Amino acid sequence: MLLDAHYPQLVNGVIPVEKIHGPLLLVCGTMDRIWPSCGFTAAIQARLRAHHFRYPVTALTVPNAGHAAGGMEAYYSATAAAYDQPFSAYYTVLGGTLEANKQGEAKGHAALLKFLQAQR
Repeated sequence: MLLDAHYPQLVNGVIPVEKIHGPLLLVCGTMDRIWPSCGFTAAIQARLRAHHFRYPVTALTVPNAGHAAGGMEAYYSATAAAYDQPFSAYYTVLGGTLEANKQGEAKGHAALLKFLQAQR
């Protein structure tokens, strides 16, 4: 796996994505503060290539966006998206700039609609 050297503890948690039977849409933000989503996206793509994955793979990288890159909250929620969200007694800092996260939602929504349309 591409990230093995930096995250050796993740080797046992690798999802065998090559066993998926269908197209994939991957979205990552370059300032994700939860996990290295763009590194994981690259690792997924490399793993799929190594296994000669036969379905289409679409990857969307959102510069300066955080963990919520590609989120749909602005489109499907009556509340504004919060990027530093309180969960229990803790705050989860998702990363990214507000503008990039907003752009990520718009780009992610457009990519999702295009992806779903292509599956018809």
